[in-house]
Amino acid sequence: MTIKRNTPLKRSPIRRRSESPAAKERRRKDAEWRRCVLEQCGDRCARCGGKAIDAHHIKGKQAYPLLRHIIGNGVALCRGCHRWVHDHPQDAEGMISKIKTGGTHG
Repeated sequence: MTIKRNTPLKRSPIRRRSESPAAKERRRKDAEWRRCVLEQCGDRCARCGGKAIDAHHIKGKQAYPLLRHIIGNGVALCRGCHRWVHDHPQDAEGMISKIKTGGTHG
């Protein structure tokens, strides 16, 4: 079969899997958790004081699934600091402990 140069290719429609009710509820709770964590921190990054846009789980969701939606298990971070936390987990653990016990950011 030859394809003519100016003939658009036919593509199949994108088929998305149906989301289960449990997955929808988890996604809704995730969004609510994120909103609460950011609100708790005044939309400020706990590390640098900049505009926070990410909510970071202190204890990971996979290792600690029961803590997934606990607001106290979250910290608000800007995108750069969130990346830093994942790149430097041991340093970040001390920084987050300091913040959670009343230390200041920075």
